[in-house]
Amino acid sequence: MILACTDIEAGSIDSSNVEELKSTLDGLFERGVYRIVVDLEKVEFIASSGFGCLRIARDTALGNGGDIIFADATRRVREIFELLGIASILRFAPNLTGALEWMRK
Repeated sequence: MILACTDIEAGSIDSSNVEELKSTLDGLFERGVYRIVVDLEKVEFIASSGFGCLRIARDTALGNGGDIIFADATRRVREIFELLGIASILRFAPNLTGALEWMRK
């Protein structure tokens, strides 16, 4: 099963909303959904708490035979992933359609 998480609010993922994202992802895992596309189109900034949440979610997905693909990340968000040294272990797609196609392979 593939689910696109497109309900991430515009702005940033930080301590003010990371628990909501974690709860959403945990709810998917509880239902056995481990193939997830996270649409970052509207996200302008991700704080360390957001990166931690997404990294843990990715590890959970991979540990259960799934994956997480990040779609439509802005240049700024990609640069932050790169500065943290984790861009090379994550999968990015240029847009939501591409991510869904990639996940179906």
